[in-house]
Amino acid sequence: MSHRIYFTSSLPLTKTMVARKFAECVGMDYALMSGGDVGPLGSDAVTQIHTLFSWAKVSPRGVLLFIDEAEAFLASRSKNLLTGENAHN
Repeated sequence: MSHRIYFTSSLPLTKTMVARKFAECVGMDYALMSGGDVGPLGSDAVTQIHTLFSWAKVSPRGVLLFIDEAEAFLASRSKNLLTGENAHN
């Protein structure tokens, strides 16, 4: 079972600190991923993300995965925010 929480804040680092503390309080493992790091991975991005999710699935404690700047790689194709050869991968 998975649950999703969307954090929003105008203060830098607030979301990351709250997510990390929440994971600690509920006894979960914590992983931080930056959306800005996905683009440079190019065609290897999907493999790397699958590796992260595979690790999360086998964690006995459960994993809180915090994706900072997710809009960098979750942009809608219809808005043409992604460019280059990997835009459709």
